[in-house]
Amino acid sequence: MSAGILNRSGAVPQVDPNDLMRLFGRMPMGAPQGFAGTSGAVVEAPVASAEPVPDPVAPAATAPPAPMSVPMPPRRPLGLGLGAPAAGAMPAPAMTPTPSTAPGGGGGDPADSGFNFGDAFQRFTDRGGGDLLVGIGTGLMSTPGFGAGLSAGLKNAQVADATRATTDLAKTKLGLERAKLAKEAQGQNATKAWLTGRGLDENLATAAMSSPAVLQSVLNQMKQDASRVTIGGNIYELKPGEKPGAGNLLGPAKDPSEAERYTLTDLPDGSKAAVSRTDPTDVKIVAAGVPVRPVTAPERLEYGLAPNAPAKMTAKGPEAIGGGNTQVNVGAPEKAQDVEIGKAYGKQFVDYQSGGRSAGARLNSLALMEQAMSAPDFYSGIGAESVKRANQFLGALGVKDAKAASGAEVFSSLGNQNLLDQLGGSLGAGVSNADLSFITTVGPGLAKSPEGNRQLIGIFRSAAQRQQQIAKMSRDYAARNGGRLDAGFDDELAQFAESNPLFPAAQSAASASPPKEPPQGARQAPDGNWYSPDPARPGKFLMVR
Repeated sequence: MSAGILNRSGAVPQVDPNDLMRLFGRMPMGAPQGFAGTSGAVVEAPVASAEPVPDPVAPAATAPPAPMSVPMPPRRPLGLGLGAPAAGAMPAPAMTPTPSTAPGGGGGDPADSGFNFGDAFQRFTDRGGGDLLVGIGTGLMSTPGFGAGLSAGLKNAQVADATRATTDLAKTKLGLERAKLAKEAQGQNATKAWLTGRGLDENLATAAMSSPAVLQSVLNQMKQDASRVTIGGNIYELKPGEKPGAGNLLGPAKDPSEAERYTLTDLPDGSKAAVSRTDPTDVKIVAAGVPVRPVTAPERLEYGLAPNAPAKMTAKGPEAIGGGNTQVNVGAPEKAQDVEIGKAYGKQFVDYQSGGRSAGARLNSLALMEQAMSAPDFYSGIGAESVKRANQFLGALGVKDAKAASGAEVFSSLGNQNLLDQLGGSLGAGVSNADLSFITTVGPGLAKSPEGNRQLIGIFRSAAQRQQQIAKMSRDYAARNGGRLDAGFDDELAQFAESNPLFPAAQSAASASPPKEPPQGARQAPDGNWYSPDPARPGKFLMVR
């Protein structure tokens, strides 16, 4: 820079002060653009003077030639243009604004430096590009020839991608299991809160959550009749495990000692009695029951008892005499069958409702898959995985739009989620890689053509809509039938399926008569008809009708 201001002899070239002012006013001083450190030393420009600049003195003939000579424009008068400013009014070069000292620029973000290879490479690896590079590298190192090595590397990358898909499905399964455990824990907490709200002791409610059997036992005890207990001079009507409180307080005990001496007991004849805690012979009948008596002839016919079978009638029904407490169970096989059938239809109703709810989620996934197929860069079919990887690679490097592979990524992810929904949210135990490969080929996927994916999406959509229809039909039937399903619903469902086939075109094609086999020795002509050789005219053919 000094070579452009002073020559080797120290003489100042013929430079107008206005030119110097414009030069230093436009030239950024200090550190380079985007540099956040200190600027360092700045070369000071000579101060302009109002006096005319003297002509430069020619160097001596013996002086060595200057290393650099810059041609300057002809000298202009000082009065030309804006005039020469005063020395104190001329801006100093060191005060030229820089990115760190400019108004509004202090502490701000540095200017965009353009393409950043580190950020692009990070985006590339985040989208699975690392596996692609590793696969290509291993293929090139393990296989002779560039073409063969590149092909082997792409295959390695596809294997890594399949492994990642397996891992993603496993993670999804783990997430579903965790969500299931969270729902179970939430249900247990709600049940515990309900038990404590009904007056059950908190420790007993916690113990009831240990197993379904204990919970059922606690619920059965809560259904038992309450007994009157005197505590602290007050009478409470408490059920087993219930805590005394304002809700079960009957009032003050008139004679606490007398009330605490008795406890309510059910007698065999169905009556209720107050039995003394200290004297078992002290019994007071509170509510009369039905006395035990012989079974009458009409009762034998009603309960299906043999005419000569010894039996007695109790408050609970007929009981055999001589058989201890053996009770005569009339029609037990029929009742057991009804119970099993009721359980089966109850489970079927629950399955219908679960399928209807999950069908809504599958319909949303299918709609999003169709939307992903409409993306400009979407491609499915042969080599679709490689195309997706290439778009990810080019998008990470900034060569293509970063959204170039988004359509294929969304389509693949939604396809996996749709398969999980079809399987009930879980792959089950013992799923091998071969099983996983077969499962992924069932529904829409990148390996299928766009038209095939559209038809598969339509098939899955029709199946999901049918599940929603069946769920609504089961609810309507249960509302008309006392809140339950029976064999009548099966008949109604069969009639609906026959009147509304799920795939009418496929059903009509299957019902069509199969084509007749061509006659032996006949040939089919381009017109579609069959012709057989004419025995009477060699080389001639007769049309087969």
